[in-house]
Amino acid sequence: MDVIIEPRDAANPVGSAMICAEAIRSGKILAITPDLAQERGEGTPVKLLNRTAYLPTGPASLAMLCDAPFVPLFSRAEGSRQILYATEPLHVSNLPSAEGGRQEAVRRTMQAWADGFDRFVRATPQHWYLWADNRWARVFHGNEEYTWAKEES
Repeated sequence: MDVIIEPRDAANPVGSAMICAEAIRSGKILAITPDLAQERGEGTPVKLLNRTAYLPTGPASLAMLCDAPFVPLFSRAEGSRQILYATEPLHVSNLPSAEGGRQEAVRRTMQAWADGFDRFVRATPQHWYLWADNRWARVFHGNEEYTWAKEES
């Protein structure tokens, strides 16, 4: 397995995206962490855990760019083992401009992923490892850079 690690302060996100796209186009599986909370201006808004949070657009954008499925991957415990499982692939198709175009297609796909992720976290919160990530702490504390100020309960 090739590993592509992008530093948090990557200077050239387009270059990083092209490296990822090349991996997909060459037939490799690309694993991306879609559950990294983003600042409001950097991610796409989704409803998650009764909040509006912002997720990266990269997974859905790459799937659209490469005409490849975006396959959600989660885990569950079976005895002392942790089993990874995939859910139904998400297919990203560009929308007409009147329906929001590429941006809305990416948002809808990330919302579909967030819906499955919400079910996963609610069913097995102990299997999600980012509870203490400082970005998610900001979401949970209502930091306006990471979520809307007023949320539904």
